[in-house]
Amino acid sequence: MSDPVYPSGEEIHAGDRLLFDGRPATILFVIQRSEFAPGVSPADWAFVTGDAIGVRFEDDGSIAMYDAFCHHDAITILSRT
Repeated sequence: MSDPVYPSGEEIHAGDRLLFDGRPATILFVIQRSEFAPGVSPADWAFVTGDAIGVRFEDDGSIAMYDAFCHHDAITILSRT
């Protein structure tokens, strides 16, 4: 199993801030690494299994889960914590 990466090849890490299809977002968690952004409780996401990547969109607060970003070319990393 390989580490999850952005289409650019950079590793995905919890806490990364990015533009995802033009929407500002933050990576909440990378389950494969048991990695959670600051302030995110692992217990709140204990039901998530597999290789899920949690993304919170800042414009409306919605949360989406992905298993990979390989089909999302419009991702720009803004900052990393």
